[in-house]
Amino acid sequence: MIKIFLRFAMVVIVIMSLTSIISCGGGESPEGVVKAFLEAVNAGDFDKAEEYLDSSLFSSPFPDELEGNIQKIEIGEKTTFGNGIEMAGVAVTLTLNPALCAASSVWMEEHIIGFSLIKGAEGWKITATS
Repeated sequence: MIKIFLRFAMVVIVIMSLTSIISCGGGESPEGVVKAFLEAVNAGDFDKAEEYLDSSLFSSPFPDELEGNIQKIEIGEKTTFGNGIEMAGVAVTLTLNPALCAASSVWMEEHIIGFSLIKGAEGWKITATS
């Protein structure tokens, strides 16, 4: 009976370990980093959003006015390239609150943004937007 319990406990520990390793990697793809960044901006958690930015950026590429105004995030194509340095580009279509768009000449209801990312020791980080 004890052997069965120990085997069961061992299987549970292995499964939990694998699950935690896999779940920690959720934001480790370029797409995951971009989505997590935009969700943090939308939630108004700019300190969290900054964690996804490369230190070469002096400030967040998104203004505070986007807080609460992102209605939908569609992650598009990803392109990976590099010459000894891992880099990626991710295209994103944001559906924004129509009230924000009506009050601004900058934002459109469907806004397409390109993100450039670089992979370093801390994982993927956003380096620029266009």
